[in-house]
Amino acid sequence: MSHHLVAAACLNQTPLAWERNLEHVLGALRAARDAGASVLCLPELCLSGHGCQDAWLLPATWRQAEESLAVVAAAAQGLVVAVGLPVRHDGALYDAAALLVDGRLVGVVPKHELAMGGAVSEARWFRAWPRGARGEVRLLGGDVPLGDVVCAWGELGVGLVLGEALELPSAAPEAPPARLLLNPCALPFSPGRYALRYQRLLARSAQLGVAVASANLLGNEAGTLLYDGAALVMERGALLGATERFGYRDWALAYGAVPREAAPTSAHVERSGAPSRAPREVGAPPRDEPPTSPTPPAWEGAEALEEELTRALALGLFDYLRKVGARAFVVSLSGGADSAMVASLAALSVRFAVEQLGLARVVERLGHPGLDLRATTVEGLLATLLHTVYQPTDNSSAVTRQAASELAAALGATHRELPLQPLVTQYVELASAALGRALEWDTDDLALQNVQARARSPGAWLLANALAGLLLNTGNRSEAAVGYATLDGDTSGVLAPIGGLDKVTVRRWLHWLETKGPAGLGALPALAKVNRQAPTAELRPPRFHQTDEADLMPYPALNVMERVLVEEQGGPREAYRALEAWRASDAVDARYLWVERFFQRWAQSQWKREREPPAFYVGEPSVDAKSGFRFPILSGGFEQELARLRAELRLP
Repeated sequence: MSHHLVAAACLNQTPLAWERNLEHVLGALRAARDAGASVLCLPELCLSGHGCQDAWLLPATWRQAEESLAVVAAAAQGLVVAVGLPVRHDGALYDAAALLVDGRLVGVVPKHELAMGGAVSEARWFRAWPRGARGEVRLLGGDVPLGDVVCAWGELGVGLVLGEALELPSAAPEAPPARLLLNPCALPFSPGRYALRYQRLLARSAQLGVAVASANLLGNEAGTLLYDGAALVMERGALLGATERFGYRDWALAYGAVPREAAPTSAHVERSGAPSRAPREVGAPPRDEPPTSPTPPAWEGAEALEEELTRALALGLFDYLRKVGARAFVVSLSGGADSAMVASLAALSVRFAVEQLGLARVVERLGHPGLDLRATTVEGLLATLLHTVYQPTDNSSAVTRQAASELAAALGATHRELPLQPLVTQYVELASAALGRALEWDTDDLALQNVQARARSPGAWLLANALAGLLLNTGNRSEAAVGYATLDGDTSGVLAPIGGLDKVTVRRWLHWLETKGPAGLGALPALAKVNRQAPTAELRPPRFHQTDEADLMPYPALNVMERVLVEEQGGPREAYRALEAWRASDAVDARYLWVERFFQRWAQSQWKREREPPAFYVGEPSVDAKSGFRFPILSGGFEQELARLRAELRLP
């Protein structure tokens, strides 16, 4: 029985980086042809990049995309290729994919169902195409069909469907039945999403009785959204081929040998970003025997969340560093949980990159000057790329100092200490003189705490600027929700890698890294001192025994209320009931106090969230002021709702 070798690609693109994006597309196309593939599915909006934001409104954007399409068409002889791009038609912009057959544009398929709300809101720029609608669009100098398109490729009917909703195309009556669906996607990472996508594609390919080639983007494309790069080829409920997720190459291909008679068969997996087999005649079966079993979904089991979260955030950091041309990561390492996670992720991003690409290729991709490759080791590269700084005051403990120092050494970072107490003392003396009175802890608690946090920012920024590096923010989502951070202090930084994670997840991840760690690299025991501490800002004198949860509330309780507000659109009453269901043993007045603190601090802190640095999106709930749950800067602060709840509970 003869086969069509079908390929699906993942690409690491950048919005509006036209030459680089086109280079990746053409590289994948050449590799697919060399491997003997006759069909190639490329990701959604891969010519322009997916995260163009309001640049979608610029005519130059969709016009340049058409120019790139012309280059792809000229290179696509002998293949069926689906390639994503924005298309303008009749005064509206569509998220679409072009279907090329033997270098000829045979149709354009717009997306039917747009992502709306949250971190991705395609409906802001694009119009959804009605199912079953047909028209024509002027593209590449001619009028081509617009709507669902199915083409014949030998005995194979090839259709095209964008996004997650996998349906058979409602093509014209004269079109052949679609037995292969090309599925361009741009699906951002969130924990567990890949497993759902994988199972959905398996089920739908079986239900529809078709083969599916599904492509996706890869890496940190536009700054905050991350993509896992999972390209999949399936046939009637069987996995044929898959790319390795969270890869560090510019592109990768998955292959599947799809029978011309639509019977299930096996296939091979291509992970390398370059063909590993000799060229074959287009459409011919592979010469070498493919693996006996297809690649399973990666990282199944109880710790899949930690593994894929690690890979996603690390790749996001590496891509951010290289795409902005920075020369180093700089982390203000406090000896606490949040900064420990950020520094660990930065180190892991370098180790993963070297593991996949090799040392020389990593240095080449970063464009980092001054490295002698003959003498450089992974340890030397880490010391060059990761810089940590501990900035103690009189309120800092020996425990956090030692925790920071030992962790930095274990990570391979270049570590420094900048004692801050002289600066803090000088600031306090200046303010006391200006006010005409001494600042005391009994009367000026907040001011005396904040001056320490703010005094840490200039030194960290100075190091980052001197090193041409990225100062990484170490804040988490729980702190952002209730404003437990000092603006222009611990909110400093150009990027918040863990800004989308709650504190409970941060602590669980650190325990996982200490005891197990990612596949292939293992555990990081140096986190033990970090993990044995109760989270504390260390901004009050030791006699106060300051801890985060004493200042706020238990972090799991904070998560419960955040979910009620952001995901369930509930208020104080609903939050109280949720806390009651979460843990019935708490006293009524304590539970009410947590509700009051959460909702008051949430309302008071919106101005802070508006000024937080960009954070990696890792799913819902999101408190990002620009793309997550939006709230007015000025509000009534839930006063009436809290008063009603207090009355219901008969509290004084």
